[in-house]
Amino acid sequence: MKYWVIIDDRKIGPLSADELGHMRICPDTPVWRPGLADWCRASELQEISSYISHGAVPPPITPVPPMPNPRIMYSSQIPGAPAQRTDPRNQAPMPSTYLVWSIIVTLLCCVPCGVVAIYYSAQVSSRYETGDIKGAEQASERAQLWIILSIVLGLIATPFIMLSML
Repeated sequence: MKYWVIIDDRKIGPLSADELGHMRICPDTPVWRPGLADWCRASELQEISSYISHGAVPPPITPVPPMPNPRIMYSSQIPGAPAQRTDPRNQAPMPSTYLVWSIIVTLLCCVPCGVVAIYYSAQVSSRYETGDIKGAEQASERAQLWIILSIVLGLIATPFIMLSML
């Protein structure tokens, strides 16, 4: 289990329980670990009670907002990380997915072409979310192409289907 402590108004961590023993924390030291909603006093966590130094001068307790999910690390939180790059998604709007049109042409026009259109429509959002703007635009254009192809093939096939029913 990893712990974070506040000593001299500085957040220190992640630390193992053994490392907490070397820190000489006191009962009133603010401590946080995954699974806690907010900071608490070290004396409130039974699993680290043996590491508390009762002769130490307690640091002042300052209200601190809860730590973010430690699994999510932002570049601004990582020491020595390069400056955050601008997100390409902020520069270009997401291309149209054409998903509704893909489903409609699949049901009403040409099933094989409509399925391919649905495939490309589904790729637009996932590519855009990963930052692949060009890939999202390509998938959007391909979905649109397959929708048009499905409509054209549906219009061409409709008279033949009608004649075969007679």
